[in-house]
Amino acid sequence: MTGDFCSVFVEVVRSSGQWRYLEPEALMGKWEQFVADCERGYPYDREDYFNDRTFRGSIEDVLNAPVLQDFSEMVVFRTRVEIIDARFRPLLIPDVFPKFGEEEWWLRGLVRYARRKLVSEVWESFGVEIAEVE
Repeated sequence: MTGDFCSVFVEVVRSSGQWRYLEPEALMGKWEQFVADCERGYPYDREDYFNDRTFRGSIEDVLNAPVLQDFSEMVVFRTRVEIIDARFRPLLIPDVFPKFGEEEWWLRGLVRYARRKLVSEVWESFGVEIAEVE
């Protein structure tokens, strides 16, 4: 793959299965917004929560893509991911979904608190209790 950082980035993200938010700022923005929503108490339903976590999987594909490693922009991108991840990790009850590999920590864990909709759906679907916030 050849081209500038953004075009190569888009191809990597597209190959990960993501069909929207392909550019670096867009993908990072979605991950950051998801984490911010979780910090306040995730306000949407279970389907949205599990869908929004997929942004981090696409980010992981980017972080591990050999074709992107020589771009200087990756240093900034990686640093921003680390900062956002550091905000998200403490929000999780670890290992709720142990079938995911340990390297997919964002999929293994579940937020500790959320709004009523997600709280009730998580309890009904998985029997896992998380705190409700208003």
